[in-house]
Amino acid sequence: MNISSFKVLNQILLFLTCCSVSSCTILDLVDSSSDPKYSKLVGMEIVTLRNLWALGITNDQNYQGKADYIWLSESNVSGPEVVTKILLQKGMILRIKKILTTRSMLFCKVYFVVEEVGSNFLNSNNIRILLVNTVENSNFGLDSNFYVIKGVGKN
Repeated sequence: MNISSFKVLNQILLFLTCCSVSSCTILDLVDSSSDPKYSKLVGMEIVTLRNLWALGITNDQNYQGKADYIWLSESNVSGPEVVTKILLQKGMILRIKKILTTRSMLFCKVYFVVEEVGSNFLNSNNIRILLVNTVENSNFGLDSNFYVIKGVGKN
């Protein structure tokens, strides 16, 4: 190998190190509800098409705190940050309250913060759904196997 090959290899290793370190940090969430890209979604209602897990997640570094938010998930995820689990039945109606975004060097994540319509079973004002696609797709970024916007699609 020549010197230029080592320089390229060093740059690649530096980039990969930066990527791995940045993926371990907690990123700030920004309220993007007033962004024209997202503002039309606030107030829309979502219907769950399958049973989902409501996972209470703590941000406490010692994992001793109460749930800081509830994450709706298709799978029964476990780990020290999961402090509560509730299985939700399909057909639940949720209203989008706001849109949170976070950006890093490699990705942008978008969350719908929702509230229950017609019940207060979860008793939380911080229920989040992670989008799996862009809001420009036909189901506004939601996984169409689990959610549908009320009045649009399969409901």
